[in-house]
Amino acid sequence: MVKDAQEDGITDIDFTRKITLVGTAGKDASEKFLNLADFNKLIALAKSRANIKAITEYMIVTQAYTGMRFEEVLGLSWDRIDFDNLTIK
Repeated sequence: MVKDAQEDGITDIDFTRKITLVGTAGKDASEKFLNLADFNKLIALAKSRANIKAITEYMIVTQAYTGMRFEEVLGLSWDRIDFDNLTIK
């Protein structure tokens, strides 16, 4: 990216030249994702606690079944949900 910025004349210097990258190794996939049994337990718990006055559990179920991100589910409005065709836009 920096080299492209230099070629495009956005910057004259490579400000990343003398940096040292530090950090920790990423988590193992087993720590990032639920296994099927835990996924099913989460869905069952969310469905059992679902209440129209507190939509958190509905959000969890929607995220689990669609893969939508938190912000996407939070931003949903009723006009984006097609109950007849079982789709979300």
